[in-house]
Amino acid sequence: MKAPKKITKQAQVDALTLPADKNMMRVAVFNGGLTGLSLVLRRTSSGGVTGSFITRKEGKDISIGPRSSWTLAEAQERHREIMSNIKRGADPRTEAIAVPHDLNALFRAYIDNPAFAPADSTVKTYVSTWEKHCNRLSSYGETRIENFTREGAHNLIRTVAGRSVNVAKKIRDILLAMRHYLESQYDMQTFETLMTLQKLLGKNNAALERSLQPRKNYLSKDQLRALWAYLCEDDARPAHLAARMLICAPLRKGEVVGARWDEVDTAAGLWRIPGSRTKTGFPINVPISREMKKIFLLASLCNDGEFIFGISSSAINHRLPDMRKACGNAELTVQDLRRTAAQLSAADELNNPGTGLTFIEADLILNHVKGAKSEASAVASTYQPETLQKMVTDAIRKYQKWLAKVL
Repeated sequence: MKAPKKITKQAQVDALTLPADKNMMRVAVFNGGLTGLSLVLRRTSSGGVTGSFITRKEGKDISIGPRSSWTLAEAQERHREIMSNIKRGADPRTEAIAVPHDLNALFRAYIDNPAFAPADSTVKTYVSTWEKHCNRLSSYGETRIENFTREGAHNLIRTVAGRSVNVAKKIRDILLAMRHYLESQYDMQTFETLMTLQKLLGKNNAALERSLQPRKNYLSKDQLRALWAYLCEDDARPAHLAARMLICAPLRKGEVVGARWDEVDTAAGLWRIPGSRTKTGFPINVPISREMKKIFLLASLCNDGEFIFGISSSAINHRLPDMRKACGNAELTVQDLRRTAAQLSAADELNNPGTGLTFIEADLILNHVKGAKSEASAVASTYQPETLQKMVTDAIRKYQKWLAKVL
């Protein structure tokens, strides 16, 4: 077959052959905004052909591995690691260490590392404290690494302090040690520090009182348009495509990042997200809008695996500083995109009936159907699951029509 100008899919890797009149051929491999990755075919002295993924930097080749041992997605990920190492001044060949997926795994890694674990006399106390307060009495240990936040840590400490201030101090010491371990071992940034117990538990502490207030930040229409324009500037960055999807369909971050190609039903025009992947356990059928079709197409050019975007759950968070700058909202979080969708569409309907979403529809697009905190969820939960699922789908479709007019 004729060699492609640039490899973008696994099928191209598998089908690539070396022409009979050549002893070596190098074909560039697409990897988002990074350059230098290629697939090199060479003819051996015995007449056979070998294929290897190669990274080229400053005129020197760095071997990733043979084509038979590496998938395209794995080679692209290793290429990103090598480029990151070079940028940090580290040995390019240094292997990335797998980051623990939740705080229970992080705690075990910390306790088992002799260079970071507390004294032997303290380990048993730490283990029993963690097991009791972060597992048996709460589900805090199951918190995903990307959600290891100052706010969450403070909430746990306040809860434990209601039983024992001394135990709360131990919990705070453990969390600070885990934060240090995470940042030093895995090069991941979390909260800068934690409040002292005196400040955290003080009755008249203004900062503590503010932390207890519900978050209300959302984008204005102009800010939403500015953010959308910025995200559309780079069609080859999966994190930007995923952020655009969060605007097109106001889902939770994990529901978008974990999206799989086998969930996309192009014939029905629906993205079918199973209940096993939603926070409420309720399956969602998201209508595939025109903008979503573009996003799916662009994502297929960036990633050839089973996952649509092929990014980590923290990838969008890493883009937040630039996203905040682009839209002029210094407090923007990923969660605020969902709040923006519901707030703006419901406000339009309130001010000009027929132009936005009703209160119930605005609640339905967020898939809050399992709770009873709002009138919408309480009413919706009385319907049969099939009817309720259609209501959610129809509400999302109505939101998408509203969004098309706004953007």
